[in-house]
Amino acid sequence: MRSPVKRRHAERETIRKGGLLQAHEEWLKDALVLLRGGRWSGAIYMAGYVIECLLKAAILSRLGLSVLPSKYWHHDLERLVDDAHLGRELEARTSAEAEKCMALLSGVWDVSIRYQSGAHGQRGAEAFLRRMEVVRRWLLARI
Repeated sequence: MRSPVKRRHAERETIRKGGLLQAHEEWLKDALVLLRGGRWSGAIYMAGYVIECLLKAAILSRLGLSVLPSKYWHHDLERLVDDAHLGRELEARTSAEAEKCMALLSGVWDVSIRYQSGAHGQRGAEAFLRRMEVVRRWLLARI
């Protein structure tokens, strides 16, 4: 019988675009429920994963890969933008709103936010989710 650690590792080796797209939808639902429930930091945390999943799906699409290589298993949104070769497109004049929103998201979100319970208020969470939606739509159009 496989150990739980080896089983989890094997599952990570098969991260595919379909799974990432499905996960992004689930994290989006969770973020919205948390926002409606007044759980501001949790809403931001989940919304960040929405973008992370879409960036990883973009990496697979743009590089023509079926499985996400382990070198992309990080949580740095700015690095994932670079990994997906989206930087120039994001900087284009036609993507100015998405670029601004992505910069603001990257400045707030990283996985350590899970240790900052209560650090964000309602206005900040609502603004974060509005920006996340701009970037989400921009990314979906490029996957």
